[in-house]
Amino acid sequence: MLAEAAEHAMRSKDMPVLAKVGVALAALHAHHGNPMHAAKVLGAAEQLRGAPDARNPEVARLTDRLRADVGDAAFDLAYATGAALDRPDAIALVHTPA
Repeated sequence: MLAEAAEHAMRSKDMPVLAKVGVALAALHAHHGNPMHAAKVLGAAEQLRGAPDARNPEVARLTDRLRADVGDAAFDLAYATGAALDRPDAIALVHTPA
């Protein structure tokens, strides 16, 4: 279902919607026990959105969970790695199934 959502967002070139798909994908990675990759995908979602979304309750909860899972320093590094991606690489990361 996330892949289909990503396809629709890509066709419409709607990066904020693709960023929401990225948040959902990050949550899925966290659920499957891959918190570092989840943090990187969450950072890529920020890149696609164009700004942080810390006031989004889903992003805030996921950020808190990931920080608790891996620690602040590891989360910050993984998140920054995702946020630093150029747009095509961020799209590719968010478009990759979990």
